[in-house]
Amino acid sequence: MFCYLPYRKSNYLKNIKILILTEDWKTALAYKIPSRYSYRGETKYYEIEGYLEMYEKIIGKSIKSKSIDDLIDIALSEWESRNSS
Repeated sequence: MFCYLPYRKSNYLKNIKILILTEDWKTALAYKIPSRYSYRGETKYYEIEGYLEMYEKIIGKSIKSKSIDDLIDIALSEWESRNSS
């Protein structure tokens, strides 16, 4: 499943299309970012906890759950904020 989620690359924050890995469509297991945003163009799956920690640092909101619903809520909230301004 793909979601447009906030992501920090160097000194800028951007919403990018992130691939979310799940087995049951309820829990996020891992994520993968596009190669143009990754270190040296490498792309691999990372544990979802790493994204949730980064999200908390850049946005200031804590997400304790690995729920797909929570990630969709983030994506919808970001979409709404982009389209309301």
